[in-house]
Amino acid sequence: MIEDWQFDTDSNDPSNCRGVWLHSSDGGIDAACAFIQHLLGRFTPEGHVTLEWSNDCSKPRVDAFGGGAALITARKIKSITTRECLHRQVSRLTKPQPEAAVVV
Repeated sequence: MIEDWQFDTDSNDPSNCRGVWLHSSDGGIDAACAFIQHLLGRFTPEGHVTLEWSNDCSKPRVDAFGGGAALITARKIKSITTRECLHRQVSRLTKPQPEAAVVV
């Protein structure tokens, strides 16, 4: 699924083109990841790109803030949001731990 492709770019360090700043008012994370994956497949099939994003809002809304990260290769896109990351960490804390065996 391709989202709206409206995003602006700007190199975050003109002397070292290792980073690009993407900005969109309409989301587009999946579209950006798919585009990067396409470029990797065409020009650097063994390479990878890491992507971090943040969500913000002009109004205080509980579900309007957060972000995430993605690791993109020519074959796979693995991503996680901050919400998913926190949920996984909390789940690990609340899982029952196996009891230690007592040897007598």
